[in-house]
Amino acid sequence: MSSESYASFLRSMGHDVVQQGDLWWFDVQRHIYMSFPFHREVDARHLDRNTIFRQGAWVLRFPCPLSQGRQSYILLASNKDYDLSHLSGKARNQTRRGLEACTVEQVDFADLSETGILLNRETMERQGRSVPKGHDAYWKKYYQQAAKTKGAEAWAAFYKGQMVAFIISFLLDGCANILIVRSSRDFLKYYPNNALMYVYLRETLKRSGVDKVSIGLESLQPGLEGLDHFKLGMGFARKPIGQRIEFNRTLYFFMRGPLLRFASSLASRKPNDERYRKISGLLQWYGDQKIL
Repeated sequence: MSSESYASFLRSMGHDVVQQGDLWWFDVQRHIYMSFPFHREVDARHLDRNTIFRQGAWVLRFPCPLSQGRQSYILLASNKDYDLSHLSGKARNQTRRGLEACTVEQVDFADLSETGILLNRETMERQGRSVPKGHDAYWKKYYQQAAKTKGAEAWAAFYKGQMVAFIISFLLDGCANILIVRSSRDFLKYYPNNALMYVYLRETLKRSGVDKVSIGLESLQPGLEGLDHFKLGMGFARKPIGQRIEFNRTLYFFMRGPLLRFASSLASRKPNDERYRKISGLLQWYGDQKIL
């Protein structure tokens, strides 16, 4: 899958997308743009920021060399011989139990049109995230557009024939990016997430054209350490990188000292709103990063 294919998918979902050579940007939130391919480090010293800012960006977030940003990491799995020996002891036992109870297979995106929407809603509620207006229509469209996108895949775990967990990944420049992980609260005791992640990693890493699997950059949001613990147990490793936040020059003056702290405190007043948690983390990271 090329970055162009993923860019087309994002545009079909209503995102604004900007191309800079072999680097792309999209509005992950309104006026907040993130670079992709997600695993590629961006040299902040040679970045043409004005092109993205002219597109309507107020804030840029991107991975960069450690020397240029806040110390961070990306979670990657890359061992072509991935098997149960690459899991932690606890995760290995849970995965074996998951494989005994559940079956795992690649599925068509059409299979997610009903159950996938329910699992998405249930996962968001379990994680304390608010379910936005238009949720069902958005995800129905997401699955429809992903089905048309080369390199997009859906894998699911089933318990006695019922779908109880699924993941969605997009292949970008040799890196399979797991972007969606959803599951049912009522079936977690059967460890479907362990079984699903294990089979997906084992089968995907064996393929030619896939160098690694990513399950994302370190989150801006605090309090998600438990999710990272699961990923590390399943064989992902933290690759150290920098992450950098940059503001449009119009906002640069306001993102300093007391004004930065004030803006951060406003964003933290809605701890149950995922958007505000991300904005609060973004402002905190900006205050912590190195000045170039």
